[in-house]
Amino acid sequence: MDVAELVLEYIKVLVWPGIAIAAILMFRTQLGEFITNIASAVKRVKKVSAPGTSLELAEFVSELSERVEDAVQTSNIDGTNRTSPDPSEDSLDDLTIGKIMRIWGEIEKSTRYLSELQAPTSTRLRFNFREQVKLLVSEGLFTPQFADSLTQAFKIRTQIAHGTWTLPLGTFDDYVRSIVRLNNELAFLCKGAL
Repeated sequence: MDVAELVLEYIKVLVWPGIAIAAILMFRTQLGEFITNIASAVKRVKKVSAPGTSLELAEFVSELSERVEDAVQTSNIDGTNRTSPDPSEDSLDDLTIGKIMRIWGEIEKSTRYLSELQAPTSTRLRFNFREQVKLLVSEGLFTPQFADSLTQAFKIRTQIAHGTWTLPLGTFDDYVRSIVRLNNELAFLCKGAL
């Protein structure tokens, strides 16, 4: 009987957090709207009074808001100041990123095709680009230099896809030309494999 009573006590203790979590999940959209409404109301509050005290917030809130906006516009994520407030200096344009990803889609498709010709039953190779390149080097289809170029270009592609690239922005045109050449070589190899 002691075990049953212990289990019952655990259930009693855990019921209210479970109900609270279920209620939050059920009413999450309404709670989100409620919190947004409260935040909006707090922004509009200009003066708070209580017996014996009064607090004016309008100037404080507007000054704080301006300071936060300035800080966001002139600082990097790491807290250092930007040398230029021009946000275009910090990012690649969507057209360039789209072009890079489209070319990489073709490169990966060609590499997958060639590796499936060499090892048609290997499911491990189907989704792993580096393993596909290793297989194609071992089969003599890729030279080690070509494989190294592909692997290095793939690392840069991954950085671009995740927004963590370390290359200077002026070098991306060279990168695009390089991957176009790699893609053309792979297309030639695929045509020869037919």
